[in-house]
Amino acid sequence: SIKSPKIEVAQTLQSMISDVDVKKIVNVWAKKHTYDGILFPTIEEYKCAQLEESKLRELASATAEAKYRAILDSGSVVEEKQKRSLLNMLRGEACKEHDSRKAETRVLKFRLTCARNGQHRFTSEDAAAYVGGKLQDLYFWVVDLSHPDLEFVLFIRNEAVSYGISLTKSSKHRRNIKYFGPMTLRATICAGMLRLAAPQLGDIVVDPMCGGGSIPIEATCTHPGIYCLCGDRSPAAVERTHNNIAQQEHIGSRLDTFTWTVTSLPLKDQSVDVFITDLPFGKRSGSVANNRVLYENILIEMARVVRSKTGRAVLLTADRRSMALALKITATTWRLERKLNVNVGGLEARVYLLHRKGTSVAPPSHPHKKKT
Repeated sequence: SIKSPKIEVAQTLQSMISDVDVKKIVNVWAKKHTYDGILFPTIEEYKCAQLEESKLRELASATAEAKYRAILDSGSVVEEKQKRSLLNMLRGEACKEHDSRKAETRVLKFRLTCARNGQHRFTSEDAAAYVGGKLQDLYFWVVDLSHPDLEFVLFIRNEAVSYGISLTKSSKHRRNIKYFGPMTLRATICAGMLRLAAPQLGDIVVDPMCGGGSIPIEATCTHPGIYCLCGDRSPAAVERTHNNIAQQEHIGSRLDTFTWTVTSLPLKDQSVDVFITDLPFGKRSGSVANNRVLYENILIEMARVVRSKTGRAVLLTADRRSMALALKITATTWRLERKLNVNVGGLEARVYLLHRKGTSVAPPSHPHKKKT
């Protein structure tokens, strides 16, 4: 018989998770989080846990609904988009309040989520159901989509598939930022770019297009031995950066902000060790036509300011054609070391690691014209 594409995908994903040493992963997770419940229950233990879970959810839902009505009756205004999150929070609190199960009878609760990018004949929900169902068949865990003990994550990017588990209860991508702009970069991506740049003790690190300050704040928080400069041409962006810096207690005087233009930085020649920045993609910010000239001018200005031979730059953009053209024009001053693909809000972007050559800086073929 001819299998449908969805059946083939389901069998492929399920066979891949079957080949993973899941027990070893879960045991490491349990030790890290000091989980004392039943990690690998029998079918009888699963059935009992499922029955108890159903009763607990009914009780928690009733308690949450009562608390929610009390909040509304008190005169508090709850926006429509906040109602669901408020109810989920109240249900979670009620579950903890009414959960009197002992460790020896508490079965591990899990969920599986899918992060997918690319064109496929199935949805993220389909993939999560295929693999999550297989895990439940293998290990008899209780499914809890709202408040799981353990979360598996399935990553699908085009034809590549990988699995992982969440090590924290909440995402850390907003850990340093309170004031967000239209294109605020996730702290997790900033951390990856910093790891690629590998700043050393005493280095001067510059983000010339800082937006809300995600990169320099992450750099200063995670690398106490460096000094950061950042700036933007937008006074509103610089103000957001100031506000986000004010939320950090340990930055001190190791980060300064400026209002400047990226193609004309008020910095001395060969005074910077590392440039790290998020370039305009040409979608929500700027345009692809402008990027063809802008990227070249940015690379030439960075080459002037960064230290010869030891200087480096880590740049993020989704406009690969403009970057390829700029790198070709500036090939005498920059050497491309690595290219890494990264998903930025659903866009296939790329991170470039560049090293400065020891040659002199050539003038731009398209001089930057300031708008009046």
